Amino acid sequence: MQAGILEPGNGETDLAREILADPRLNEDQKQALVRIYLSFRHENDPALEPDGHDQPGTAAEGGR
Repeated sequence: MQAGILEPGNGETDLAREILADPRLNEDQKQALVRIYLSFRHENDPALEPDGHDQPGTAAEGGR
């Protein structure tokens, strides 16, 4: 993830993308919120990579 650079969406709601697009937050606030959000996602779904995306062959693809 790079501040200010958004990757194309995959059709799912992406909270991290919404946080980064919020003009009411400064860059430090955005980065802190995204880090916390992704750490909670990773904690609750170990099949996620550190960047918050699914690993190949996991539940998201029917691999479990």
